[in-house]
Amino acid sequence: MSSAPDAALPARRIFVTSALVLFTAGLSVALRGAVLGAVEADVLTALDAARASELAGALGGTAFWSFAFALLLASTFLERIGMGRGVVLAGAFFALGTLVAVAAPALGEGWSTYRALRVGFGLCGLGWGFMEATVNPLTTALYPHDKVSRLNVLHAWWPAGIVVGGASAPALAALGVGWQGQLALVVPPALVACALCAGVRFPATERAAAGVRWGEMFGELRRHPLFAVWLACMFLTAAAELAPGQWIDLTLTRTVGMRGIWLLVYVSGMMFVLRHFAGPIAHRIAPIGMLWASVAVATVGLLLLPLATSPLEGLAAATVWGLGVCFLWPTMLANVAERYPRGGELFIGMMGFAGALSIAFVLPMLGRVFDDARHALAGGEAAFAALAAGERADVLRRAAQTSFRTLAAFPAVLVAVFGAIWAWDRAHPRGGATGRRAASAVAIAALVAIASAVVAGCGADDAERRAPSAGARGRVLVVGLDGATEKVIAPLVAAGELPHLAGIARDGAHGPIRAGLPVLSPRIWTTVATGVEPEVHGILDWVRRAPDGELRLYSNLDRKVPAVWNIASAAGLRVGVVNWLITQPPDVVNGVMVS
Repeated sequence: MSSAPDAALPARRIFVTSALVLFTAGLSVALRGAVLGAVEADVLTALDAARASELAGALGGTAFWSFAFALLLASTFLERIGMGRGVVLAGAFFALGTLVAVAAPALGEGWSTYRALRVGFGLCGLGWGFMEATVNPLTTALYPHDKVSRLNVLHAWWPAGIVVGGASAPALAALGVGWQGQLALVVPPALVACALCAGVRFPATERAAAGVRWGEMFGELRRHPLFAVWLACMFLTAAAELAPGQWIDLTLTRTVGMRGIWLLVYVSGMMFVLRHFAGPIAHRIAPIGMLWASVAVATVGLLLLPLATSPLEGLAAATVWGLGVCFLWPTMLANVAERYPRGGELFIGMMGFAGALSIAFVLPMLGRVFDDARHALAGGEAAFAALAAGERADVLRRAAQTSFRTLAAFPAVLVAVFGAIWAWDRAHPRGGATGRRAASAVAIAALVAIASAVVAGCGADDAERRAPSAGARGRVLVVGLDGATEKVIAPLVAAGELPHLAGIARDGAHGPIRAGLPVLSPRIWTTVATGVEPEVHGILDWVRRAPDGELRLYSNLDRKVPAVWNIASAAGLRVGVVNWLITQPPDVVNGVMVS
């Protein structure tokens, strides 16, 4: 696995090995996305029903965090690691991570299972990172004069892996194979990819072959500050392409009348075919033109996906989205490789790092947006559990619309950004001082637009959900039930045995209290009332040891900070407090307190 001159390289075998490890990455991503629903039902709902989708999103995002870390590390030191070793490490981490995830239920119970799953998914992410750091500069080194076409052909095997994984998961599930057996499909191709590297000499990176030293590669960051714009753009394009791939099965299965993974399989098959024709398209309209058209179509597709209510509508929306995202990732990499050849594997790796970082942020965000939306629409988790089937489907559909609409803001802003860059390229084909000034203006405008998109995507829907409606001011009723968890309340609400509590939840908001340790009611409820930690408010237990050595009950006199009713009273608002722990003797309030 050493470097060798181009003429001595088995280029075809190396390219096939690169395609296989990329296929393995797609297979792993598809299977992880396909089993998230089963993992949520088997593991996460038992841990925290109210946050199950958010936990699922965080679990899916774990691989993207480790992907980002490994990609940045491997890209930086790829010349020292060697591209052959990078491919072997990728296959090894995929196999090891999958085996850990499969064994997670046997490694512990409850949260221990969840932690083992995150470790397994994280190791798969390391394999993904080493793969992405290696195969892209490896391909540009093998085919330096045909980067756009070859990178798109290489990356056609990513959706091929998704097709196989996406089709296998529901088929195996129908045969009674659990999510662990489905995940295990990743191991064989990962090991084969490692075996194919045995005895093969790999090339040096294109940057090293051109005589650009390792330190000079980092100097390119200083010489080309506008590269930051491409990093920011990659953050958004990756969100448009990869986040829906992990999110479709979990959300759209509930609304389109078919497994959402089949939509992903269909789109991936389409991408596999179309990426083989990227070269001729790029030669006709230029890579930046391809990117502009892609983000425009992807935005429309993301808006259409959650509107689908039948398999036919789902396929139509998925077609639009798939056409939009088909060329994004490989063309972004090829575009940067052509614009900044001296940046070498570092620039290509940083682009992948930006994409991975995007998904690590976006997946938990989508889970949070979806959970918050369905709770807000239903009036709380207990009220959601009490909904009839038709009402529940409508809530899920509208929650999916909220999450996908949030995501659509990301590629939407790139329509303007890529359009401006395309116009600048056409007006200043050879650069120059004027061109550099124009490029700086475009870059500043692009970064502002991208920042606006991120803020809008992450915060707009949240603000909309939480903003009180006009005329909503009135009495605020806070009901706290000690020990009444969702597992206790939700079945009773669903059975119609708590109609008044269900009405309160439906018309307001609710959630479980996450207690700190030790779990003692006086500490918890005083923390709720004051909004500060027990060490600050002073109520630490049921009893305390007095100066005379006797054990005395904590009382309201031991509280060191005002409670919410004290603050409201001081503001002139009337309050009523009934049966709140540690309120003896009662406070003097503007209203009533029954301690």
